[in-house]
Amino acid sequence: LPPLHIACCGLAPQAKLADWTALAGDSDKLRRGMERLYKLFEQAPVLGSLINPRAGGDLLDACFDDLAPLLEKALADEKADDAKQEMAVKAKGIAKAAEILGSKFTLIATNFPYLKRANQVEALKTFASLLDEHSQAELATTFLVKTLCDLNKNGTIAVVTPQSLTYQRYYVRLRKRILEENSLGLVVKLGPGAFETISGEIVQPILLIVDNKKPEATHALGYADFVRETNSTGKDIALKSSSFALLRQKSVLESREHKISSAGASELPDLAEFCECYQGICTGDIPRFGACFWEFPKENNGWVLQHSTPENGSEVSGCTQMLFWQNGKGSLYDQIVERLGEAGVSSWIRGLEAWGSQGVAIAQMQSLRSGLFTGKCFDSNTAVVIAKEQNDLPAIFVYCRSEEYRDAVLEIDQSIKISNKTLLKVP
Repeated sequence: LPPLHIACCGLAPQAKLADWTALAGDSDKLRRGMERLYKLFEQAPVLGSLINPRAGGDLLDACFDDLAPLLEKALADEKADDAKQEMAVKAKGIAKAAEILGSKFTLIATNFPYLKRANQVEALKTFASLLDEHSQAELATTFLVKTLCDLNKNGTIAVVTPQSLTYQRYYVRLRKRILEENSLGLVVKLGPGAFETISGEIVQPILLIVDNKKPEATHALGYADFVRETNSTGKDIALKSSSFALLRQKSVLESREHKISSAGASELPDLAEFCECYQGICTGDIPRFGACFWEFPKENNGWVLQHSTPENGSEVSGCTQMLFWQNGKGSLYDQIVERLGEAGVSSWIRGLEAWGSQGVAIAQMQSLRSGLFTGKCFDSNTAVVIAKEQNDLPAIFVYCRSEEYRDAVLEIDQSIKISNKTLLKVP
């Protein structure tokens, strides 16, 4: 049988450079090759398969496969001491890893590791920034960029990666580049509960297949969304039995922010053409500035009625709170100025444009419960949709309360709290 092409890419040399290059004997070319191998894998325990042997080096350096006979000879040297033998064993393994990592592939199938940039060590942050500034927010997207570079022409990746790639604004430029330069074969959104051993909402993966070739104008990608399936068993059944939609990749590319969803590929106008959506006031201290309406007989002494998030299926809900407003120039204002300065006031005192208008109040958590907005002030967990033409309000109200609307929003943004602007980016 031919030897298996297997190597560990997480081993560092752990020897002095002079001892390492001494394995090459008197050949300058081999010594330069050993030195490059040493420097490439100095941070192997951190970078692992992110190491790219194709970067750097020149024609005067020995190729990594040139080093193999040299290392075999060192291993066969019966006069070598144990330390030199051990170094030769490790060098041979590292050279094999470099040979594999420096190759181009027809197919790469993997589940990327997930780690947000805030939790990465400095060496990893630096590498990710140098590789691609538009993918550095998450280790998995750094791996995605590296993996696409490892493909032969017309090669394919089949990977599991975070769902945020398909919708978060941070990845707009990365999505655009992938859609322009590659043909997407399949995008399946799995959402929370996709892994049997991981609970909660944090890990929300997609299944992604991408070909390393320019998409034709008529190219369509397979698409499915199984976020609503609550556990891995349901998602498994859906994958095997459900039909997949076809999205024109060109339509996704031409959509605003290039979000990968059926909504993004729709030719219908966005809700934003008919509405404005506002974020509510943030107090930073609810016990001090908030109260329930039954605590005061009426709006006076600086207290005003405040709309909060709808809590049930009723058309009128969330109308229980009051805010110590003082015409916007009292204790709340002073506290915000103390915390954020005058320039930061508008980042907390928001949505005044919607006061006095009728509209739709929407909870920004994933339930997206909605109800009638009566024109009062509203809190920071509530987004308010105001129709540009009041005649459109009844239709907008009914749509925002529908399952169709909730599904469309969650298809493009699976964040725990959804931004007010995203609420209008649906057909």
